[in-house]
Amino acid sequence: MDLFTPQSDIVQTLVDMRPRRGYKKCMSFHPPIKIRSARPGPERRMLQAALRSGLPVGPDGTIILREAELPTGVPDLIAIEPRSRLGFVAAKRRRLQKQHLKILHFLADSGPKSADDVVRLLNQSSKRIDSILGDLIAGDLVVRRGNRFAVRSVSEVFVVKRIIAIEAKMCAWREALEQATANLWFASHSYILVPTLNCVRLICQEAKILGIGVLVFDGKQTRTALRPRKQAIPASYGSWLINEWAMGQMT
Repeated sequence: MDLFTPQSDIVQTLVDMRPRRGYKKCMSFHPPIKIRSARPGPERRMLQAALRSGLPVGPDGTIILREAELPTGVPDLIAIEPRSRLGFVAAKRRRLQKQHLKILHFLADSGPKSADDVVRLLNQSSKRIDSILGDLIAGDLVVRRGNRFAVRSVSEVFVVKRIIAIEAKMCAWREALEQATANLWFASHSYILVPTLNCVRLICQEAKILGIGVLVFDGKQTRTALRPRKQAIPASYGSWLINEWAMGQMT
């Protein structure tokens, strides 16, 4: 598998905005993602060094998102591998909010539904659902067939091929496994990154049960001690949130 490095001119960087109370926002697409300001420490230094040496988790063109504040925590790094180049993106899609992505994922996961079905199953008001469905149609994400609404082919509207989450810890590897498991809420592949430890075999045993991959950095290079279990995406509206952010970096 190809390597990626942060120095590559293909790899996208975060929007440079002034932090507010320890966070900044990535505003290319809505909804914006809060980005936690960098916290110095040994884990960050290890992750930076591993990035410089190349991480075996993605090809050229991988988009890097660091310390994004998500409902399940703050992953140290998310590597996003686009499926292909973007074509036309409807202007309305650039203004979608989290509420739109929640309804979008509901339709993608459960199949075509009428507006009344969505109102009843999600306990929302008719006015709110009608507005959201209208926006999703205008964003070229949903089509209406009679009285039912369906997501367009996911392969057309979900542009991300892989979402790889990495959690770095120097020694608290069980904490890393806990966060890495939470990262499966949105990721197709979830790893922990640790230095060379005497207990790597034990770490791999526990990680395998959870479907988590293990990367080991020896100070010079990173090796894959255990590959993670692949998860289908979009796994939640969180996957769509990452997808929309990545689209903002690609356009």
